[in-house]
Parts: sequence; C-alpha cells; structure tokens
Amino acid sequence: MVHIPDANAQPPEYHNVLIIGAGVTGLAMGAQLRMMLGETDVRIIERSKGIGGTWEQNTYPGAGCDIPIVLYSFSFAQKKDWPEFWPPQHVIRDYLEKVSDRFDLTRRTVVNTEVSSAHWDDELGMWHVYTRPAKGQDTQGGEDKHWICRVLISGVGGLSQPNPCNIPGHEKFQGPLFHSARWDHSVQTKDKHVVVVGNGCSATQFIPMLANDGAKSITQAVRSKHWYAKRPNDPTDSAVMKWLLRNVPGFYLLVRAIVHIVLELSSIMMYRHWAGTQARERFARNCISYIKQAAPTKYHDILVPQPEKDGLHPGCKRRVFDTDYLPTLHRDNVELESSPLVEIKEKSVLTKDGRELPADVIVLANGFAVTNMGFPMKIYGKTGKTVQDYWAEAGGPGCYRGSMMSEFPNFALAMGPNTGTGHFSYIFTSECSTRFAIEIFKPIIQAPRPTVFNAKAPGAKKQPSVCVRPEKEEQEQCWIQKQSRSMVYTFDCGSWYVDKESGRVAAVYPQTQTQFWIRASNPIYSDFDYKGIKAPRTWFTGIRETIGWGGIPKQTPEDLKKFRSGEWAVGKPKGKEI
Repeated sequence: MVHIPDANAQPPEYHNVLIIGAGVTGLAMGAQLRMMLGETDVRIIERSKGIGGTWEQNTYPGAGCDIPIVLYSFSFAQKKDWPEFWPPQHVIRDYLEKVSDRFDLTRRTVVNTEVSSAHWDDELGMWHVYTRPAKGQDTQGGEDKHWICRVLISGVGGLSQPNPCNIPGHEKFQGPLFHSARWDHSVQTKDKHVVVVGNGCSATQFIPMLANDGAKSITQAVRSKHWYAKRPNDPTDSAVMKWLLRNVPGFYLLVRAIVHIVLELSSIMMYRHWAGTQARERFARNCISYIKQAAPTKYHDILVPQPEKDGLHPGCKRRVFDTDYLPTLHRDNVELESSPLVEIKEKSVLTKDGRELPADVIVLANGFAVTNMGFPMKIYGKTGKTVQDYWAEAGGPGCYRGSMMSEFPNFALAMGPNTGTGHFSYIFTSECSTRFAIEIFKPIIQAPRPTVFNAKAPGAKKQPSVCVRPEKEEQEQCWIQKQSRSMVYTFDCGSWYVDKESGRVAAVYPQTQTQFWIRASNPIYSDFDYKGIKAPRTWFTGIRETIGWGGIPKQTPEDLKKFRSGEWAVGKPKGKEI
C-alpha cells in the first residue's frame, strides 16, 4: 500500500480537479473543463505571485513572443485587436489574465503556493496533494495544506525550471547573479560590467535593451551556435489589415489558418528526407547570409554554424528570430567571448584561455531543464514510485500521448514529453493536450461527488479511476522513438530535444502538430483501463477505433526489442547520413 503522509489538523480540502500551474496549460485546462463539462469545482495551485506561467515569470527587458500572436492565442478566446504580430511579454500576460477572469479561474487560483508532493490513495481512488508556501515568494504567512481530488493535472511547463549556474566559484561572486527567467528588476545595469552566459532566444532579446540602457560593457559568453534569422515583417502592420481583422467575419480565422499552414510547412526541414534536406539547405543559406550581413566580421567564426563540421543542422535547435541582436554587436560596449568561462571570482570571471574579465552583474541565459518537465515536486503513483523513478526504470521520459502513465491513475501531464515541436504555437498544443485529458477523464469527473475522504471511515467508497494500459504506453513510446529516427535532431548535434541521460527524444513530437491534434482529438478508449465506471464509448468512437483513426501504427516485436534495448538512443543514428 502506498504511504500517505499524516494530514494536518485541518481536514483536507476537496475538489474534483486540482491543476498544478496557472500558466498557458493550466488556464487551457480550467477553461475547457468549464466549456466542455460545465465543471467548476477546480483549484489551480500556482507557485508564482500571479497568472501567466512563463509570461508572468519571464519579465526580462525585451521579452516577447516569437510565434505570430494570431496563432499563439487560444482558439476559444480570440482577440482581434493585437497591437503587434509579435507582441511583448506584458501584452501576452495581460491577455492570459483576462482569459483567466473570463472563465472565472482567477478566484479559483491559489498563488505563492507550490506542490511539495502528491500521493495516489488506491483504497480511496483519489489523490492526496500537499502544498507549502512557495520558496522565494512573499507568502505573507502562508501555511502547509492538505488537498484531496479525484483528478490531478500537472500544467507545469517544460520551460519552468531554469538551469542553475554550473560555473565553479559562482557562490563567491559579490554582485547580483540571476537567470533571465527570474530577472531581478532591482538591479541597475547602467554603467555596470555585465556578463551574460548563453546566447539563445532570451539573450537575443535582452542584450539590445541592456546595451541601449547604458551598460558600461556587456560580455556575452557564447556557449554554442544558433541559426539566427531575420524576423519577417508584420503582415498586419497596416490600417487596412487591422480593420479587416477587427470587422470582417472570418478574416481573423483565415489569417490564423494561413499562419498555421506556414508554420507546419516549415517543419519539413526537421525531416531527414530529400525535401527536408532541400529546405534545410535553403534555410541555412538565408541565415548565413543574414548573419554575415548583420553581424561584425570579427564574430562570423563564432556565430555562423558549419553543419559539415559542428553537426548543427537547421532543426537541431529552435531557430532564433533576430530582434536587433546582431546589429547590436557593432556597439563598442558589447563583446562576444568564445573562450568558455571556467571560474567566477568575487568581481570577475575567468576564461579558459586565461583572461580575467570584469563583472558587476552576471545574467544566466543558459536554458531550462526541459526533459525534467518541471518536476521539482514528487508525484507518487499506485506502486509508490515517483514520476522520476518511473521514467528512470522505463529508460527515459515518456508518456502515452504525452500525458499519461500506466502507474498514475487519474493523473495527466497536460504538456508532457513529446507534445510540441520547436517551431509551433505552445498554446495550440496545450489546447490539444488538455482536451484529450478531459475526454479521458470525463466519466470520472462527472461521477457523483464523494462525501467521505478517509478510506477507513464509515461510508467510504472507492472512487472510479482510469489509467492507460502498460502495453499501449510502451507501444506509443516505441513508435515515438522509431519515428524520431527520421528527424534531424537525432543526428548527433547536441540537441536539447534529446534527454542526455537516456538518449531518448523527450521534448518534441516527431510529426506535425496537425497530426498531434488529430490523435489528441480522437482518443482510443480501448487503450485505457477504466475501473468502477464505463468508458465513454459511443458507436462513433467504436467505428473510429476499428479503422484506427487517431491511433498509431502497431509496433512489431523487432521494433519493441530495439526500443527496450536502447538501440535507438541518440548518439549518431545508423543509416544514411543527412
């Protein structure tokens, strides 16, 4: 039997559904529960001080969206008067707050609170969830609390856990040191020596702002190369287009559909076939031309990828749309440093080639623990294993449809492993994932509300539950890793889409988001084990399952053997080179 920690003196607070995280995914789940089921007995647990997830936390100068906002917004909460095609952080955060208010989720959200652990009670058929005041937040006397629910949803995103500083000596540094995702606005960078560690999407956005704000010097430690592309012009930046978007019925949806198609077509370069190769070569030529035209000549060797030498093909990482970053490198107060930082001292940093560089402020732009899927909390399933233990025994991170695991009943990762891609709208993907989870949990959520929350108490009744069948989960994971073999990021290019420990592709879906939407919209109920309640099958779902609509190809015994043995793990794949 799974150990359930002693509850506090206060009885647990019950809700049908508990959602961890009030970001994009948590809001998608809460809103769609209300729209699809009329369900309002929901609580959202949020460790930050407000609504918005990554858009509430990432407040660094210049923060903004690099996906066109007409698609990076909810289909059920469309806004036709966006000020920009790629709006800044505060505009997106305000939009998410309004969505939360519209669906009455703000008052159902508990902020400055983090989940310490959750435990499945198999006797009762419910989840015990334990929360505490969030670390580093102004909790103003918050307290530990015990909750209980029938359905538990993790809406914690893959970009919620910043990577720590791993440079020796960082604890000795006497100035401010922080991650860009936890920007310290009390720190003034004007007339200061600023050292930036990393050169991905975030750094590309905030370095021009710091340079313009009067930093004495900005030294950027370049950790790797990227495919920098010139950001396209705003196609809606005219009075006529803005009027059409606001006033012509269906025009906004047409623009949204066009953006969807364009982004999906760009995924061709992720594939290791002839068309993908042509698309990559064309994209590479355009990026290299832009980098050489926009950046100082002295930095070309540092910035320009060389796929034939470093293996960094387009698609191995997210492309980076340039927001005045490369032109900023011409400024006298900005310098790129290609020699790795090997030590941080009290007021300086040391490079591998022996130079000491002054540092008053250090900003980390070194990415996130993506394949951990934001799991600082411990979620214990029906056998007592945590999600981390479960994945370790399974050989790496993975879920059925990116959401569910066989040892965790009534639980879903609403944006788990292998859901999104590196080039599409995270909001679109979150809608797909949350609708899928709601369809699976529908009979559980709509069952009569329990009245007894202790399995030993008189009148206690085990609640219905559902979990994916183990063999179906393994089939799906096998298919994902097999399908990923045809993608460019499984070439040995150091892609963060790949879990470093297991060599499995864990961060992205190996097909288009349209294909993911089809599968998420057509659940195969026979892949699940419902206990104490019937699956929500209809004659239509029966036909759908018979013809395989929404399913994956059945994996052969040989495929399963290769998957279990780790033969498909990344390193360099066997077979034809790119």
